[in-house]
Amino acid sequence: MQNMQKVDIDILKEHPRNSEFFDDITGKEWEDFKQTILEEGIITEIIVAPDMTIVSGHQRYRAAKELGMEYVPIKICSDLTDENKKLKVLLASNFSRSTNAKAKKRKIIAEYAELCGYKHGGDRKSSCQNGDSKESLADMAAKFNTSKRTIERSIAIEHKLIPEIKELVDNKLITETAATNHITPLSEEQQRNLILNLDVTKKYMEKEIAEKTKSLKKAKDYFLKNNNELREKNMALSEKVDRLSEACKIDPEEYHAEKAKNEKIQQELKDANETVKQELERAKEKIEDLKQWNADAEERNRELVEDKKDLENKLGKKQAFCALEERNKLLVDAVSVFSHDVDFLMTNSRSRCDFVIKNIDVLLKADREDFECSLEMMNNWTTNLLQRIKEQKENTVVQEQEKNIA
Repeated sequence: MQNMQKVDIDILKEHPRNSEFFDDITGKEWEDFKQTILEEGIITEIIVAPDMTIVSGHQRYRAAKELGMEYVPIKICSDLTDENKKLKVLLASNFSRSTNAKAKKRKIIAEYAELCGYKHGGDRKSSCQNGDSKESLADMAAKFNTSKRTIERSIAIEHKLIPEIKELVDNKLITETAATNHITPLSEEQQRNLILNLDVTKKYMEKEIAEKTKSLKKAKDYFLKNNNELREKNMALSEKVDRLSEACKIDPEEYHAEKAKNEKIQQELKDANETVKQELERAKEKIEDLKQWNADAEERNRELVEDKKDLENKLGKKQAFCALEERNKLLVDAVSVFSHDVDFLMTNSRSRCDFVIKNIDVLLKADREDFECSLEMMNNWTTNLLQRIKEQKENTVVQEQEKNIA
């Protein structure tokens, strides 16, 4: 049902997919079109849905906007409440527009057909997506003033060709007939292989396309044949391997006994490694404590040096000497505690470390790497301490020499 009236132009809305399917009028044709609207007004009403979405008349609406018209005549199609219905009317009513390129017309047909349930062509009937009565390909051909074959071809090209092939069709390097008859049956992978064998600047006859697609099909058949032969050979080889494996089986009792023995050794190694890991973790914690204690001692030593200077200035060399003696006592205590902790670590972990080292070859890789990493960390730390002691001694010698020179 249609209701004709004039409305404020600002309440109208362009269909969101109009520009996807239709090009605007441009150039002199557009200027002549606007002049006609200016002189004669809008003679044919703009067709809209109840929500004021335009389904026919976008160019009239656009001209009226540019000319500053406030009111325009419209027809409201009260049954256009479904988005698919709106799109179908948009596609069908604007299909014959002269500005539409052939590629867009093909896209319009394919989209309309899909709305009616067609995706791959054919002569069957299918119910529309919006629940309307069934519409055959012949009905669509009549609606778009074209042939049923064109409808089928448009659906096949849009839904079965990759974009690169469609571009060659749009540029008229491959005819729609050749594309439909010989390329649409190919898979996407075969189409991409075809592109690699085409000169994309050359125009091809249908016979040439037929020969190239035929060679692709032959290559596929050859591949499938060889693949089947390889599969059969692989099955025969697998059977031979199974027979050889059966012939090479060891005594089950001997195998299980050896397996149990290895599992026992692995478990013992795992338990020992776990114990060592725990000891190493405790050692790491102890080392961190010692590091902190050492840092505190160094800080305290610096403080004592400063205190020594203050004492020398305030109390004289004798009091400074007493303070130095106190510092030395603290250092002696520190060395004693450090030596005791190291001795404790060596006493409690040496036997476990010796056991792991003795069986290192059968230790799991990850556990061996953890063990080696822990030993490397301890080695780096002790090496660093010895280096610092050496540097301290050298600095003391240099300071004594400079003092004697002065």
